[in-house]
Amino acid sequence: MKRMLIICLAALTLAVVPPGLRDAAAQSVSQELLAKAQSEDTVRVIVRLDVPFDPEQALSGAQEAQIESAQAQLARSLGDLAFAEAIEGLPLSVLEVTEEQLRTLANSDIVQLVQEDTLAAPTLAQSIPLIEADDVHGRGHNGAGHAVAVLDTGVDLDHPAFTGRIVSQACYSTTSSANGGSQSLCPGGAAQSTANGSGADCASSISG
Repeated sequence: MKRMLIICLAALTLAVVPPGLRDAAAQSVSQELLAKAQSEDTVRVIVRLDVPFDPEQALSGAQEAQIESAQAQLARSLGDLAFAEAIEGLPLSVLEVTEEQLRTLANSDIVQLVQEDTLAAPTLAQSIPLIEADDVHGRGHNGAGHAVAVLDTGVDLDHPAFTGRIVSQACYSTTSSANGGSQSLCPGGAAQSTANGSGADCASSISG
């Protein structure tokens, strides 16, 4: 029987950038983004740290320590933040920063890229052919006999396909005042949850 791990990811954007882009941080902080930070007090961004990282290789203890050190150094350089979350095991941090802090990021030696964290509607019709999932299914590879992790905006937990097969659920979402505001979609409005029902499908009434 197929076992499934359901993970609900609400409004999460990730940038995977090749290493060595020394001037990319300054170039990625546009005047428009600075102006937005000034007019709205803060903006929410994803920061890619300038730490050697290969997503195709297993993370060593030394690499993990280097990432954690860079994330801690970044937090110290920015002082007080309205919101900050280091993404474990990846050279990425999610920050809510002021205009001054955004300029600090642009001039930091440990920052490789700054990207605004914005909400985006799911594009399932495009994603399936993009990763060639339909071709894989057509060849008979459907995950039977394996544990499958579903990273999505949730699923219909009462669907017969999932009966007796869900072994764990999790939800990661955010309440933020930046970039037009967002409200966590996890149970109880928590930033993260592994409670029963955490993997439930997001309401269709939500725009996007």
